[in-house]
Amino acid sequence: MEVKDDLTIFTAITLSILSCLVISCGLFLFLIKKGVIDNPPNTLAFISFILLIGFCLFFVIAVTSLIIYFVSLGVNHFLGDYVNYSSRSDLYIFSLLVSALALVYMLILMAVIKGLSIFLRIPKWITYICEFPVAWIAVYFSIQYVTDSHLSNVSIFQGGELLLSFFITFLFLGCDILFSNLDDISREKLG
Repeated sequence: MEVKDDLTIFTAITLSILSCLVISCGLFLFLIKKGVIDNPPNTLAFISFILLIGFCLFFVIAVTSLIIYFVSLGVNHFLGDYVNYSSRSDLYIFSLLVSALALVYMLILMAVIKGLSIFLRIPKWITYICEFPVAWIAVYFSIQYVTDSHLSNVSIFQGGELLLSFFITFLFLGCDILFSNLDDISREKLG
């Protein structure tokens, strides 16, 4: 059983790397076609840029899936059995699917929130307050979609979606606020 779980996790990670590389290839070709970036000078630069975009996408999905994985384990350990899974590989695949969906939802919704805050000149603290419910909705609906469509062998009971999505959103936005404040501090020191 342990070898099958390891093989399942390896397959999920390999497929996610390959899908990120395919997405990055399409994105790179789209950016070249629209004239956002110039044609690379040689094939090595072309392949390197595609690999850079692909591994950046994979890193974002892998980190968020690990956050979801450990939050799910923590919720089960500290608050009871809200998340039922047959093996840890099923839980990791569930985390991978939820993180990919939540990433897509959050990119779209956060772009709308950031655009509105810039356009309407809303203070930064009100933007942070508005980001939490939007991010929570994105995570909640991605968890709901993955559990309802039976894409993984994970089931969540007794309002566990609400609890799990709250903790995940809290960690996501906490990391976002932390890194944006560190970025502001480094800009102040440099200039």
